[in-house]
Amino acid sequence: MNKLYIVGIGPGGPEYMTRKAYRILQEADLIVGYTLYNDLLRREFPDKTYYSTAMTGERERCLYALRAAEAGRKAVVVCSGDSGVYGMASLVLELAEERGFEVEIEAVPGVTAALGAGALAGAAVSGDFAAVSLSDLLTPWNVIEKRLRTAASGDFVIALYNPGSRKRLDHLKRACEVIGQFRAWDTVCAVAERIGREGENVRFLSLEQLSSEEADMFMTILIGNSSTRMVRLSGGAEKMVTPRGYRIGEPADLWKRESLPERKNAGRERIVIFGGTTEGRQLTEFACEKGVPVFLCVATAYGERMVKPHPLLEVNSAGLGQKEIEELLTDSRILAVLDATHPYAAEITEKTAAACRKTGRRYLRILRNVFEGGADQAGERTFSENGNQAEGEFFFAGSIRQAADFLDRVQGRALITTGSKEAAEYMKVKDAEERLTFRVLPSREALAACEAAGISGKNLICMQGPFSAEMNACMMRECGASYLVTKISGKNGGFEEKIEAARRVGARVIAVLPPESRSGISMRDAEDVICRIAEELNRAKKSAGRNSGRPKHFPGL
Repeated sequence: MNKLYIVGIGPGGPEYMTRKAYRILQEADLIVGYTLYNDLLRREFPDKTYYSTAMTGERERCLYALRAAEAGRKAVVVCSGDSGVYGMASLVLELAEERGFEVEIEAVPGVTAALGAGALAGAAVSGDFAAVSLSDLLTPWNVIEKRLRTAASGDFVIALYNPGSRKRLDHLKRACEVIGQFRAWDTVCAVAERIGREGENVRFLSLEQLSSEEADMFMTILIGNSSTRMVRLSGGAEKMVTPRGYRIGEPADLWKRESLPERKNAGRERIVIFGGTTEGRQLTEFACEKGVPVFLCVATAYGERMVKPHPLLEVNSAGLGQKEIEELLTDSRILAVLDATHPYAAEITEKTAAACRKTGRRYLRILRNVFEGGADQAGERTFSENGNQAEGEFFFAGSIRQAADFLDRVQGRALITTGSKEAAEYMKVKDAEERLTFRVLPSREALAACEAAGISGKNLICMQGPFSAEMNACMMRECGASYLVTKISGKNGGFEEKIEAARRVGARVIAVLPPESRSGISMRDAEDVICRIAEELNRAKKSAGRNSGRPKHFPGL
């Protein structure tokens, strides 16, 4: 049987290839690959026949290689880096199965960009790490964000592939914002450019500085974990190192080096929770049960009365301004800050996040559980952006504009229930006048806003809620809606009734997240963080008789 190779050529020049990869390319008579990769190989293998396609031509060139190999040619599909990691091996194997090609297939590994960047930086990737591509061409952004949160909460070193392009100008910034909820803003990062090629370079900067960087496809970015640091060698060179945990120094120094830093006022380490919400109270009670002291900030005396007293709990019901929050967070004994305020309490969320950035405290935004299964399950109940192959009921939009963009890419009518103020955004959807029906309040202001947006009377339902599931379903049937667009408004906003109605009529839901809820962690994740803190505090307490110390880093924060 004829054979097709999928070869990882490494991140750059021939010195990054394995000997096996080099040998197979020498023996090949046809090399199939992306235009840029083939241009690089022509310098080393000028006598070969090349077949090239541009970006998005992956399926075409893999099929070409399979047909050529089946016909008896010595064909090789080349991939930058590794043949499997963001390479063509999976696509070739899937196509071979789908089309029934009688070809033997072998994947040849190569040096992936994360490893090339790690070596260029020093020893940045020396243990557990996670690789995440920021390209949303094949993976929806909500899935990318979920993977970033998981990797960051697990304290992995994170390698970011495809951090930016002309069409993805803000993806790196958005990724840093997600990771910044779990990592200090001074976390060591590296930007490796054109690895193994002309112009190779590596720069070191903090996570905060990284969030303002302009990224492109020639970059691979490494974000350190809680132990990653810079080392200065005798010649003055600086390198990025993620320690493996080996003992450094003479035996007599070992205990001193491994001891936790001196601890002042043992037992007073605590977390700060903002929020008189149900979520805030639940997290407070959970933390106290686990033995973690809590300083709870609520906005009213009523909020204070709703909290069960506990020896480990201190409650502040006085409103805090920016300065007061910063003064509170300068206390070195604060281990983490959990923001469980209301989803639309944007001002206090902004103040708290800014104070955490300024004081270097760990900031975690808690997302409200709208669905019975919680935020984790809700985030998984999505359907594909082409609207054709349904995987579930929900699509989560980060803004009204994103919801409108989604509707522009799919077919079918929609009932819009997000209000009149931003209705104009939806009128950019193709065939909006024929496809969209708006439900707004029966007020002069709402009607004026709709008129200004160019929405005619035939596209309007002006009614005051609350609406039952039956009433919502009746309206959707009347306008023939296959999509329902709604803000996540909770029980008081009639969200559950809308969801039930959509299920009854077989419509899909486009749920617009509050602006401050585009990134954050679930209640389940927050409880996991608290458990990790409790474990660290218990270990520090047990060792207090031998030496004084406090946990320096908390895995998962």
